[in-house]
Amino acid sequence: MNKEKQKTSSVKFPNIFRFITDQKYFKKIVRHHRLISAGFVSAIILGAIVIVGADSYRNYKENEVLKEKRNNIENQIEFWEVVNKKYPGYRDSYFQLALLEYQLNDVNKARAYLKEVLTLDPNFKKGKELEKILNKK
Repeated sequence: MNKEKQKTSSVKFPNIFRFITDQKYFKKIVRHHRLISAGFVSAIILGAIVIVGADSYRNYKENEVLKEKRNNIENQIEFWEVVNKKYPGYRDSYFQLALLEYQLNDVNKARAYLKEVLTLDPNFKKGKELEKILNKK
């Protein structure tokens, strides 16, 4: 029996609670979590920057395409205005100008050119169709 008492008294259980609350280990755990949190926040911010940058680039490219289309329409308007000066009674030049101004969302100019078209040819079917569209706006 004496030996059994010695065995039980010599066996010590680890004190794990002391390990968790011990200051030096606790500080390391807190510091580690702060580093992980800071890294996570940095990753989110970096991801947001990448997404906003990609969206801005896409918008820039779309804007460039729109500018190119607008310049093309403006060049066509200049051409048809020259044709109008050379041939003032040419119905189709006025109609083309009305269509181009409508594409640029200048409804008032489109109506003015369409008025000229319908003055030159009151039965022009495409002119009547465009007039219906312009009257809706």
